[in-house]
Parts: sequence; structure tokens; C-alpha cells
Amino acid sequence: MGFLAPSLSLSQMQIEAVFFDMDGTLTDTEPLAEMAIACFLRERCLSGAGFDLAKCHGLTWESISLLLKELFPVLLDEPVKEKLLGHLEDILAKEPLVFIPGAERALSSSAAFLPTAIVTSAHREAVQHFFRQTSCEGELSFYLCDEDFARSKPSPECYLLAAKRLGLPPQKCLVFEDSYAGITAARKAGAVVCGILGGRRQMPLECDYVINDYRDLPGLFFS
Repeated sequence: MGFLAPSLSLSQMQIEAVFFDMDGTLTDTEPLAEMAIACFLRERCLSGAGFDLAKCHGLTWESISLLLKELFPVLLDEPVKEKLLGHLEDILAKEPLVFIPGAERALSSSAAFLPTAIVTSAHREAVQHFFRQTSCEGELSFYLCDEDFARSKPSPECYLLAAKRLGLPPQKCLVFEDSYAGITAARKAGAVVCGILGGRRQMPLECDYVINDYRDLPGLFFS
């Protein structure tokens, strides 16, 4: 694992497609998801139970719902996923997106050179919220969100599905990820993984490459 060499490019890496996670990788939205979960737990007087919100990073809302029901049996008969998404939609309506530095340019540069997709565990409404604040939707080959695959990250299903949609072996795909679940999913799929540190001192798992943010990419990387 190491930072990208200054002269490295996608063609030199023999990469034929690029997949971006969204939350924490393109946008700093993990705190918004945490706010939605915390609000839900607070309403039910469960906020003091010591639940680590970071455990939800990279998971689909269905998986988060199942996790909460497992930890808090009092929630077993509640429509937890729907309640969580309701809180998230309220937050998204009020909070502007905060982009990871260089993310918009990296996404557009990638899409201009190779098939490029967003592969996220986020709900479709969150992806549409992202598109409403960018001009990139028409540039992408497609996107996958939690409604498009059955098993949440860290299962490799989403990245295997994305590679299959392009008719490529996963080994020819570069994945940008930030979370333990997402990096695990990409590695299990067999993709090349570039981790986004985002101010952390180290990645949660070994990656092929690491950058602080997209400003660290070599100048001719997308070539």
C-alpha cells in the first residue's frame, strides 16, 4: 500500500472502468447519516446505549435497520428502515452537500476517459440529492444504490454487479472507497482499490493505493 506515484495513470494500470462509492468518498455525508440514526435512537430513549454510529458506515439502510433491531430488541416490530430514511430525507432537505476536495473534478475527468459509475449503499433518494447538486449524472455510465443489490457491503455483490454490467473482470476496475465495509467489498470482488483517507492517519484496511483526497491524484492520472 502506498500513495500514487506522480506519473501513474489509469492506462498504465490497465484499468478499464472506475467505480466511486458516494458517502465519505465523494461527499462528506456520513455525518448526515449518523445524525439520522442518532435522531431515531434519541426519540426512543436509546441514544445513551453506547452504540457506535461508525459501525453503520458503508452499510445499506436495510442492513443498518437489521443491526439496530439485533442490538435493541424493542425495535423488532418497528419499521426502522422507513423511519431512518424519513429522518435522512428531512436532513437532506436542509443540509447542503459537502464534497470531498477534488471529487467533482475527479468524477468528471474519469467519466470523460473511461466508463464510470457510482456504486453506493446509500438510498436512491440520497443519490438523486447528490445529482441535484452536481452536473455529473449525464456523464456517468450508470449508478447502483441499495435498492439494486440484495447484500450490503461488505459483500462484494455490488462491485461484481457493476463489473458484470460493463462486461469486465473486476480486476480491470478501480474502486475509490473510504469505509471498512466498502473496502472489504471491493477487495473481495477482486478490484483495484484506492482508499480515501479524508484526514485519518490510516485506512481501516489495506488498499492498493491511498490518497488523502482527490487533489493527491497525479496530473495525468485520468489518461
